[in-house]
Amino acid sequence: MNFKPSDFFIGIFDLFAILLPGLVFIHLWIKEISFIFHFNNVETSEIALFLVISYIVGHFLLNISYPLDLLYFQFHKKSLGRNKFYKAFSFIRMNNVSALQELERNTAHYKLFRSLSLVFFIEIIHGFIGGTLSPWIFIVLTLLSCWRYWFLKEWTEELALDFEKTIRENIINNN
Repeated sequence: MNFKPSDFFIGIFDLFAILLPGLVFIHLWIKEISFIFHFNNVETSEIALFLVISYIVGHFLLNISYPLDLLYFQFHKKSLGRNKFYKAFSFIRMNNVSALQELERNTAHYKLFRSLSLVFFIEIIHGFIGGTLSPWIFIVLTLLSCWRYWFLKEWTEELALDFEKTIRENIINNN
């Protein structure tokens, strides 16, 4: 099996929901972790290592921030509920590729802001216990990220339900 760099593919989900939050987190914590990975100057190997570490950290952030979804489903009155949302998503995945791509793009965006909410919240704590940046900036960023996450999550749920309804109607009409 011959691997070529052109075969490496980062999809929209990987970029927005995983890599970008990881990059933000690693950038904010670069002073604390630079002694471990020896980030001294900008070399190609250090950029590659920075990206790999960011990608790995982004996966952890994505998983650790999942309780925000549970809070959303618990407290959002218009929410479809977790099971209905995932059933609609699965139905769309099996029946319409273009609708799936749009839904995955929206999912990546709300997960970006879900993870950024966690990153900025961590920075609030870091700022209050002696970080270099003001925690007040991150309080505002956390609130804005949570608001944007909530908005995009609601929009994605509504989109999933609308897509599912439309696809079902098209299937019935075509039979």
